[in-house]
Amino acid sequence: MKKQITIIGLLFILSICKINAQGREFFRERGIQYISSLSFHNGIMSVETPSLKLQNNISVFSAHQVVGYQLSPYFNIGLGIGFEKWRKTSFIPLYADFRFNILRGRYSPHIMLNLGYSNKWYESPRPDPTYLVVHGATEGLFLEGGLGLKAMFKESKGVFIALSYKIQETDVKYSNHENEMPQLTTNKAKRVLYHFAGIRAGLLF
Repeated sequence: MKKQITIIGLLFILSICKINAQGREFFRERGIQYISSLSFHNGIMSVETPSLKLQNNISVFSAHQVVGYQLSPYFNIGLGIGFEKWRKTSFIPLYADFRFNILRGRYSPHIMLNLGYSNKWYESPRPDPTYLVVHGATEGLFLEGGLGLKAMFKESKGVFIALSYKIQETDVKYSNHENEMPQLTTNKAKRVLYHFAGIRAGLLF
């Protein structure tokens, strides 16, 4: 059984390499590239205040746009901007975008890395009614990495899909015993990292 699986895997890899070799001259290898993508991520791990350990179960929907330059068949660098919607607040990240293709041609494993800074788009500063905290209260560093597959359909047009991991630096705001109205406001803040795992898919032009 193991021998059969190994043979099938080798045949699959050889077929991809053959397709890539046949289309190598057809696909653009240098030039300006525009990338538009959507993603969904769900919170993992936890964040802590001095009195609480909160499970991060926040869902994040986002849309991103990148203008970059394809330096070679294997490497692309660009600048990106996004809009990321949390439950009661939103972020606008500005970042450098790095993309790596393992293979040359129509299909390739695809690695992405985004590094930048998220600005705030406030929607509701009111504390969460269950734990009396405000999640994602301030701007901060933004990092996202992903691994997936890129497929080209025309000279400069294609799609990609990737599993990704995202980290957002921000404050969680909370109240201590000195706050007389914790349902309405907070009086303390702690710098934390929110971790998310999800999927990103997009178009390349």
